[in-house]
Amino acid sequence: MNKLFYLALFHTAEEGGFWITFPDFPKCLTQGETLDEAYDMAVASLGLCITDLLKEEPPLPPPSSPSDITVTPNAIILVIKFNLEKYQRKHNSKAKKTLSIPEWLNEETLALNIPFSAVLHEALIPKIKPPHPTHLPPLPQFYLRGLPGMQPKSGKCCHSGPYKCVGP
Repeated sequence: MNKLFYLALFHTAEEGGFWITFPDFPKCLTQGETLDEAYDMAVASLGLCITDLLKEEPPLPPPSSPSDITVTPNAIILVIKFNLEKYQRKHNSKAKKTLSIPEWLNEETLALNIPFSAVLHEALIPKIKPPHPTHLPPLPQFYLRGLPGMQPKSGKCCHSGPYKCVGP
């Protein structure tokens, strides 16, 4: 069950780009500006739908046959390959790391209640330069607890990471 194959309909949007539906998952919808981006979004969206269904414990629907799907003139049908094990490893697992820093830096960081994991996560992301933003899971909100005056970035800010100043 690690590799799954489901059909997706890529509809050409009037304003450009694509919107995607899944015959086997009616509540699963996504979109993309280019075919490449739309495909990546389809894989990510399918992953969310499948993992949500598996949490509820019913079996996954069997994949439809292409001959059972009605394709409109503004749509194409594509097979989405989904690797459940790879998706779960990427989105659900954490790697524990041990690092060494000067004692004074540790004391100052703890005194300011700065979360080590959030800072390390934010510092490493630019180093790997992902090919597409959807390839990285977002930083969980709980990392922001205890970080005074910081919230997810939604505008211009003096910080270069994904957070912005919201305090005084």
